[in-house]
Amino acid sequence: MSIIAYTCPNCRAKMIFDPSSQGCKCEYCNSYFTLEELENLNPLEESQEVQGTQEVSDSEGGAVLYTCPGCGAEIITDENTVATFCYYCHSPVVLEGRASGEFKPDFVVPFKIDRKSAENIFAKWVSKKKFVPKYFYEKSNIEKMQGVYFPYVLYNCNVNGHIFARAVKKHTSRSGNRETVYEDIYDVSRDGEVNIKNITRNALNKANKVLVEAVLPYQFDNTEKFSLAYLTGFLAEKRDLDINYFKNGINDEVRNYTIEVLRNTISGYSSVDVSSSDINIINEEWKYVLLPVWSITYNDKEKGKIYYFSINGQTGKVIGNLPVDNKKLFTVGLGVFAVITTILLFISYFII
Repeated sequence: MSIIAYTCPNCRAKMIFDPSSQGCKCEYCNSYFTLEELENLNPLEESQEVQGTQEVSDSEGGAVLYTCPGCGAEIITDENTVATFCYYCHSPVVLEGRASGEFKPDFVVPFKIDRKSAENIFAKWVSKKKFVPKYFYEKSNIEKMQGVYFPYVLYNCNVNGHIFARAVKKHTSRSGNRETVYEDIYDVSRDGEVNIKNITRNALNKANKVLVEAVLPYQFDNTEKFSLAYLTGFLAEKRDLDINYFKNGINDEVRNYTIEVLRNTISGYSSVDVSSSDINIINEEWKYVLLPVWSITYNDKEKGKIYYFSINGQTGKVIGNLPVDNKKLFTVGLGVFAVITTILLFISYFII
C-alpha cells in the first residue's frame, strides 16, 4: 500500500479538490489545475514499506499505522479509511491501496457544495429552529463540519413480470327498504416490463445508517469516473459490506415493487387481490460508488447525548436532530399559557 499526497508543482504545498471549480487548487499559492492535469503530474507518493508503515494488531480493529509524507508524524487510521488528514500538520493524504482491486469504486459523485456553502446551509437550517440552545450557534461548533465520501452500492436491473388477480365489481339494487349487494368476480392478468435504476444502499457497517441514507437521493447523471484526486482534502471510507449482504433484500424489494406496479394498472373494480405472480429479474448490475456528505457531530455533555447531522454534498439536503433548550421551551410555553389565560378571563368577564 502507498500513501499519496498531491503537491502543487509551483510551490510544493498540498493540493485539495475544490467543489466550486471541480478541479484541484493549492491553498498556499492559489494555483489551479484540472484533475486531468494533476493526474498527469507525479503526486508525492511514499511507499509503506520504505516508511515502515505497518498493520496494527487485530485487537486494535485492523488499524494501520502510516508515516505522514508532510511532517513525518506517525498516524493511525482504522481499516476502512481511504482518505484522511494528518492530525499534526493537517496535510491531506490518500491511502491508495484501500481504493484498489475489489475496493476501487466504479465512480464518484464529487462534492458540489464547498465548506463555506455547507456552513451557510447548516446555519440557515439551524436558525429556523426556535428552541435550539444559544451555545449551539457558536461558530466553533459549525467549524467541526467534515466532508466525507461514504461508500454506497448502486443496483440496476430489468424485470419481466406477470400477475394473476381476482377482481371484484360490486353493485347494489333496492326493492323498497331492502338493499341487495351483488358481486361480479373476474380473473385478471397483467404482463409488463419494469426498469429499475439506482437503488442505493449504504455499504459501511459502522456508519449512522439513518443519516447516510436520509441524505439520499443523489443525482446520478453527474457521476464521474473514480479518481483519487477527488478525495484529496476530504475524508473517505471504503465499503465493508459486499453485494451478498444486500442481494436478497433488494431482490425482494424489486419483486414487491413490480407486483405493485402491475397491480396498479388494474382499475375499474371495487377490489383487486393478486393471487399469484411470476417475476423474473434480469440484467442485474451492481456498482460501487462514493457519495459526498458534509457531517457534523455534536456532543452535548450536559445531557450525555450525541447529535448527528448530515448535508448532502451535492444537493444541500439537511438531515439531523437538534438539541432543545428546555428554558426557552418553558418560557414560550409559559407565555402561551399566560395569553390563553388572559383571553379566557376577558371572555368570562363579559359572559358571566
